[in-house]
Amino acid sequence: MLTLQQAQNVKLTSAEIAALWTQYVNETASICFHKHMMEHIEDAAILNVFEYGMSLSNNHLEKIKEFFQVEGFPFQLDLRIMITLQIPHAFFLIFYACITLILCLYTVVTGIQEQLRQVREQMCENISQTVWKLQLN
Repeated sequence: MLTLQQAQNVKLTSAEIAALWTQYVNETASICFHKHMMEHIEDAAILNVFEYGMSLSNNHLEKIKEFFQVEGFPFQLDLRIMITLQIPHAFFLIFYACITLILCLYTVVTGIQEQLRQVREQMCENISQTVWKLQLN
């Protein structure tokens, strides 16, 4: 029998952990992209946008690490040191166009996964409350 407390402490599924890991890799690549672009940008206003984007990605990485820690997921890898920025700018732009397409598709999938998790949590809560009420009667 599922208690209300147990329903609120639902562990992440393997699909959700995989989605977090994928997001971690994507955010790491994003930081590397921002660093590379910031070396070539001359307009201060655009540079500010890239700096803001990099700060968002850094914040996302920290949040993902927190999720992994709460779940007890072993996590010691920093991919930023594994990605080189020493490539010609033209090749980098082609790479970025491909990555952007992949990230757009990933965003759609992640949104669907989040909706499914919310539905699952709501169902667990509804079942738990129903069982709780039946026990009281």
